[in-house]
Amino acid sequence: PIASAGGEIDSVLGIHIDITQRRATEQALYETERRLLTVIRNSPIILFMVDLQGKIIFLEGKGLDASRMRNLPSNTPAIVAIEEKIRSHLADVLAGQTVQWILEHNLSYYDTTMQPLFNEKRNISGMIGVATDITQRVETEKKLRISEENARALLNAPSDIALLLTAGGDILA
Repeated sequence: PIASAGGEIDSVLGIHIDITQRRATEQALYETERRLLTVIRNSPIILFMVDLQGKIIFLEGKGLDASRMRNLPSNTPAIVAIEEKIRSHLADVLAGQTVQWILEHNLSYYDTTMQPLFNEKRNISGMIGVATDITQRVETEKKLRISEENARALLNAPSDIALLLTAGGDILA
């Protein structure tokens, strides 16, 4: 309200701002974020973001279900152990390199890739990564390796049996 010289209200000043477009933009952004999170939560991977000190600041993906890490507080031993493994690669990533390694956690194996995250000034502001559960592949490779070693040992074992065969393959002695 605006008062006259006599103290009476003689006019009102108001501002009207049309926020229709802003509301539509906010709704579109919300829908995009919701769709992206749905894809991430249902993909058989783990996506993560790490700050410059090696602390996990984002952790999401369906792979968290199998690893039993979904919704764990950041100070739990499982998260702390993973952060320690991530920090072992911190210097390489902070130097601008993409790093790939096999992460072993709770008897599971993850093919893990980490790369620098750059801010708008092109300075490294953290790291982003993806981990894919390869436990089944690793276990299959172990079984295959053991099978090959057993076959090799069998073939290389000294023979204590001497057989005399006919041309037709019959055992004579």
